[in-house]
Amino acid sequence: MKENLYAWIKNLAVFYLLFTMVLHLVPAGKYEKYVRFFMGLLLILILLIPVFTLFGKAEELGESFQILYDKKEEERKVQEGENLQKMFIWKSLEQQLEEEIAEDLMKKNMKAEKVEVLIEGENVKAVLYLQSEPDQELERRLKDELLGQWGILAGNCQIQVKKNKPDTVDHTFSGGTSSGGDSSSY
Repeated sequence: MKENLYAWIKNLAVFYLLFTMVLHLVPAGKYEKYVRFFMGLLLILILLIPVFTLFGKAEELGESFQILYDKKEEERKVQEGENLQKMFIWKSLEQQLEEEIAEDLMKKNMKAEKVEVLIEGENVKAVLYLQSEPDQELERRLKDELLGQWGILAGNCQIQVKKNKPDTVDHTFSGGTSSGGDSSSY
């Protein structure tokens, strides 16, 4: 009995040292309340271990905790698998839509250099990259086509002009003086 009491006191002392060390390692204020909450739960468990041991329930507590942990871990793995599966389905659907939109536009003599589709829940967005700037009529026809064929709203459709040399970086500034070397005023 005396040995159990000493072991319990030793566990409390080690816990307190660990608690103090963890609080000093945690960034100030940001996670401190969560660490304190979790460590408080552990302290309650450490304080209750002698009571559970006295009534012979200490082993049951460990087993029930392990069962609960295993169950939650299994649920997490299943959820993670479902999320991964959904992501692959959405990505393949986006790719298929990109190909079908490009094909359909080509059939209607409305050539797009590249088509990007992004599906976010119920919202579908499309970006069409053209070689030249479309006039308003062509832009309206493209957006109407996307709405009529695939249900992509005009507000979710962007039409951009693809540059001839995508590897070059545009060094122009939107305002102020140029960055050229022959500027004499500062």
